[in-house]
Amino acid sequence: METTLYADKAAMVASFGNEELDSLLEGDPAAQDAAIERALKDASEEAASYITMVYTPPFPNIPRPLTSAVCDIARFRLYKDRPTENVKYRYEQAVKWLLLVSTGKARLTFDPPPEEPVITVPLEPAAVGAQAVCGVFSDRVFELQPTVSEFVSYRRRSVWDI
Repeated sequence: METTLYADKAAMVASFGNEELDSLLEGDPAAQDAAIERALKDASEEAASYITMVYTPPFPNIPRPLTSAVCDIARFRLYKDRPTENVKYRYEQAVKWLLLVSTGKARLTFDPPPEEPVITVPLEPAAVGAQAVCGVFSDRVFELQPTVSEFVSYRRRSVWDI
C-alpha cells in the first residue's frame, strides 16, 4: 500500500531552509533527497496513524497545519540522536496536536469545504387552523381569534399607539 505524503521536500525547505537540511545530511544530493523522502514518509505514516482515527483518506487537499506537523516530525527524525531543544519541542507539539485531531478536539479544515446540503425555509407563513368537534371551545370561539398576520401587525404597534 502506497503511503500518502502530507509534506514534500519543498515544504521542508520552506519551513527550515536548505542550510539546516544540508547540515543534517552528508553525502551527495541524491542520498540527501532519499533521506528526506524517507523521513517524510515515516512522518506521514505517523501522522496518518492519528488522523485516520477521525478522517478517511484521500483528502481533497492537504491542510497546512498537517503539512507543518509532518515537517516537524520529519525534521526531528533527521536529527537522529542529537535534536536541539527547539526541534524536540516542535516534535512534541506536533504529536500533541495530532492526538487532539484523533480525539476530535481539533479539526482538519479542507479548502474548499465539502458541500453541504442547502436547507430552504419557506418565506410565507404556513396556514394554521383548527376545528373543534366538541369540547370547551366551539368553532365560533376560534373564529374570534386573530389570524397570524393580524397578530403580527398588532405586535408591531407600540404602547403609545393604543
